[in-house]
Parts: sequence; C-alpha cells; structure tokens
Amino acid sequence: MDYLVYDIEIKNAVPLETEERIEGIAYCEGWKDFQGMGLACVCAFDSRLQRERVFMGDNLIIFQSLAEHCNMLLVGFSNSLFDDHVLAASGITIPAHRRYDLQCLIWEATGVNLSLCSEADFHKLHQLYGLSAMAQYNFGVKKSGKGVMAPLLYQRGHYGSLLDYCLHDVLMTRRLFEKVLRGEPLENPVDRDKPLHLPLP
Repeated sequence: MDYLVYDIEIKNAVPLETEERIEGIAYCEGWKDFQGMGLACVCAFDSRLQRERVFMGDNLIIFQSLAEHCNMLLVGFSNSLFDDHVLAASGITIPAHRRYDLQCLIWEATGVNLSLCSEADFHKLHQLYGLSAMAQYNFGVKKSGKGVMAPLLYQRGHYGSLLDYCLHDVLMTRRLFEKVLRGEPLENPVDRDKPLHLPLP
C-alpha cells in the first residue's frame, strides 16, 4: 500500500487568550479561521519514493496533485480536525475516503465518543494523547518544539527551522503509523496496561 504522511504549518499566528500579541507578527482571528491562517508549508514522507518531500508556494501544486489524484493513503495526526481545513482554505482537497487520522483513531481506541466531546474535552485529549506524548511513550522522542511557534519562524524568515520542525512531526507520525501497519498496538501514555489497538487502513 502506498501512503503519504503529511503535516502542515501556518503563516499567521493564532491569538492566545493567555498571551499578549507580539509586535510585528501577523495573526489570524482564532483556531477556526483557517482562511486567515494561511498555508506556510507542507512536509511529507512519500512511501513510493521512500523519501521526504517539502512543498511551499513554488511547488505546492505537486502536493495538490498527489493529494487529489494519486491513489495513496493520506496519513496525518489530527489532519481531519486541522490540517485538511487549512489545505481546503488554500484550494487543496483531501479526499475523505483516503484520509487516515491517527489522532482521531487513537482517541476512539480509548473509548471516547468524538461526537459527544466538548471543546474542553478535545483540549484535554490533545494534551494526553497528542503527537509529542504518543511519540515519547512509544519511541522515547518528543516534538522538537511547539506548533504555535511555527508562524513566528515563517514570518521571521527562519524557513530552515520551520521545515526542520515540520519534518520532525512527519517522522514521528510516520513511525506511529508504520507501527500500526505492522499490526502492533501503540503504547498508551495514560495507562500502560491498556495498549491502543488501531484499525488497519
């Protein structure tokens, strides 16, 4: 099975109630303002080519072609809740029948009914079963930074640091997904006695 593991970063920062806005930094209107966030980059791992890919303004059309027209499974971590909405606002459609969202499947494996979750529930789940927590408990590796910093890196022209951060997220997502492909359960960061069995795509 061919698959593309992908992650996106945004251009404009999301305003946080607990923090003051940084002078000189552009902001969107909040976590639901996908149009206002802007798409800074897409990083991916292409299983057919067995290599990482980076897509920005000059070659974003290649990712669009891969996502919309190639018969590949499209794997992400919270992609159905976040990444794909930002992509859609940029004119890129991720076909739902080829989407595999590790985060949502992990939450479902814990017994959570996502349709009944409040915003506070989602925030708590994201903290307990986020990418950093899952990677740390399964591989001993954490995220290399926080996603809220990515727009600052982009706006300050630190593109190397931005892409390095995004590619690391892709690597962690890929390692979790390939563990699932091998038929292995994922370690549960909240309860080690209850490993998480995710369905094969």
